[in-house]
Amino acid sequence: MFFLWLGLFVLTIAGAVIFSVPEFGLVALGTITAIVISLIPGLENAYLIQLTSVLFSFFLLFVFLRKKVKSVFQGNELREDPFEISGRIGVVVEPIEPNSPGRISLGGTTWTAISYSESFRAGERVQVLEKEGLTLVVNKIDQEVAWK
Repeated sequence: MFFLWLGLFVLTIAGAVIFSVPEFGLVALGTITAIVISLIPGLENAYLIQLTSVLFSFFLLFVFLRKKVKSVFQGNELREDPFEISGRIGVVVEPIEPNSPGRISLGGTTWTAISYSESFRAGERVQVLEKEGLTLVVNKIDQEVAWK
């Protein structure tokens, strides 16, 4: 029975790596308990005890380690909103006056943009402060951002 559990361990580890399914890795860790039990004299043929230990171990590992194991197999997730444009730099296409919108070019398209305190001529670079609906609120470029 030891070799059966060892084989299951190897297959589930391979499945976890090949298919990026973290649950397979948890099953593999659960089989370790069955491997250990199958090595104990007198319990090498106690299939029910071994199977119960695998299921119990899997359940505990699933409940407590799933999030950690998942991040190992799936890598880093994109935490940034791809539509977030605050802080980005655009180029003024149509002049912007305080409280009078113009247009800027940003990300391959043009946006309506407004500044509440400053004027900008066509060709000037501006920093997006926030998005209000489909209008961007812009300001002078921060020194810190200009170096990026």
